[in-house]
Amino acid sequence: MQMSGNLIHLASASLGFPRGRHRVSSPRQLMVSELTKQWKMLTKPLAPPTSHLVIYPGGLADAKTGTLKSHLSVNNETPPMFFVHAADDHASCLNSSALFTALQLAGVPAELHILESGGHGYGLRRKEQPVTHWPDLAEAWLRRYKLVD
Repeated sequence: MQMSGNLIHLASASLGFPRGRHRVSSPRQLMVSELTKQWKMLTKPLAPPTSHLVIYPGGLADAKTGTLKSHLSVNNETPPMFFVHAADDHASCLNSSALFTALQLAGVPAELHILESGGHGYGLRRKEQPVTHWPDLAEAWLRRYKLVD
């Protein structure tokens, strides 16, 4: 595991919370910005993640249409993604569903969980909310992709 800003690289997966969301949910931006900085610091380049876990993202969906913003795009080379969002989050869950829908249309494997409550900023903190169990869902997804033992 390697920590980089608000991104955690797990084997070949990255986990992004709101401040890391654009890097995680925009793989090409991840390549250009974050990895470029990391490559300069490492003697051996860090390979781009082969999957992403995107937790309560914001700023991805067009507020009027609910679709993915036009400057963001996915294609068949975009890594598989796992999403978690609470329906009562102030950052609309349309952000997760817009990117999920774009991934589905591009034929990219993706899993989306929109849970009834949990608000924003829950991270790994245990609360009396349905969203508390998202790490278990993520672990199962990572196991399916053989990214954790």
